[in-house]
Amino acid sequence: MRKFLLLGVSATAMAVASGANAADMGLPPLKAPPPVFSWTGCYIGAQVGGGLMTDTYTSSSTAVNPPEYGGGWLAGGQVGCNYQLPGDPQFFGGAVVVGLEADGFWSGMQNKYQYGYNYSPTDTEGYTDKTKNNWDFDIAARFGLAFGQALFYSKVGAAWGNFTFSENYSGTYCSPNCYSASGSATLPGVLLGLGLEYAFLPNWTAKLEYNYIGYLQTNVNFNSYYGGVFYESYNRSEGAYKEIVKFGVNYKFW
Repeated sequence: MRKFLLLGVSATAMAVASGANAADMGLPPLKAPPPVFSWTGCYIGAQVGGGLMTDTYTSSSTAVNPPEYGGGWLAGGQVGCNYQLPGDPQFFGGAVVVGLEADGFWSGMQNKYQYGYNYSPTDTEGYTDKTKNNWDFDIAARFGLAFGQALFYSKVGAAWGNFTFSENYSGTYCSPNCYSASGSATLPGVLLGLGLEYAFLPNWTAKLEYNYIGYLQTNVNFNSYYGGVFYESYNRSEGAYKEIVKFGVNYKFW
């Protein structure tokens, strides 16, 4: 028994000596595992994108006009904060991320409905109805699941969009100043979204996001003109919805 104890003590001493020699030889120490990315914090960023827009309007209590389709580009920015909930990873704890985000952008999205008549080679008439989206602003709550540096999320919130509406009638016998009417308003709406965000550097993330924005029917005041002279004012109920895809980059500043 004593012999075995002596052998064990000798082996332990040799192991300690070997470790010391290895340290003396300059072998690299064991590295700590890299820290897990945390989504908790606040960020600011920029975004670009584009999509489709549909406009509908009601010109009387019973007449609802067909939708008009179009699209275009957008560019703007966003700011928000996230909080990554702690918990057991086996039950999505530590992976659940909640947040609040506000974004705004300038928009070149528009649609146009037009038709024309040729009564004769010298008598033509045409009508154009145009809707242009100038800018948007929204505030939305975000709910997501984080898998390391990747975050899959959904969002829901309120949106406001500024629009310009116009009607123009042209004809051979009144050109260039035939009938025209225009109005503008900021329409309230609802935003729904899905997205994927990825942290490619310690404080930088990139995201790809889909949004559906439905704008509520709202009364808009129009001023109309005949031959360039004011004719009358009237109201028309305007509504719209958009489907857009945005690419953005965020900087996590806190």
